[in-house]
Amino acid sequence: LSAGVQINMRDYVPSVNRERFMKDTKRSFFSLAGGFETSAIGLRTRSQYGPIGKLSFGKWFNPVSAWRININGFEKQNNGRRYARIMAGADYMLDLSHLGMGYNPDRSVSLRGVAGLDLGTDLQRRSKAHFLAELHGGAQLAVRAGKNCEIYLEPQLAYEMSNKDYSGRIKHINARAYAGLNWKLNTTD
Repeated sequence: LSAGVQINMRDYVPSVNRERFMKDTKRSFFSLAGGFETSAIGLRTRSQYGPIGKLSFGKWFNPVSAWRININGFEKQNNGRRYARIMAGADYMLDLSHLGMGYNPDRSVSLRGVAGLDLGTDLQRRSKAHFLAELHGGAQLAVRAGKNCEIYLEPQLAYEMSNKDYSGRIKHINARAYAGLNWKLNTTD
């Protein structure tokens, strides 16, 4: 007994897909997302969850690859004190649907892999700010909701590299989930 996902790359012919891609004028996009985040040790503790928001701009530079720049913010109560974080970063996106089934700008559902780096700071009342760097990865499931719009879900895991004094490495791992909108922009290159 086994379960999994299989992607056949039978329809991905680079020259044909590149030609279709070059005719598409909707390669840039804005994204707005909201969701929640918690530390790996706080998955079962309601007080460890907090809201997170993200604003992004991105561009597909070939049929399967895109870059995305982000600014995001997070806030929660931590031991009775307000904790906030703001970060900016960049992501690489790989469209697994286009890779496996050929480029189609009108596809109803797309699955994408996401990996990136964020830099920023955190603030906790009566505590000094800490520099943060974070590596994260996840997947984005996007559903077409109109000619220029997609609704997406994007769960991520992140590893925080900071100068905070943590007693264990697992405290550096955060889980988050976004729900958002991608708005494709009509551009000509």
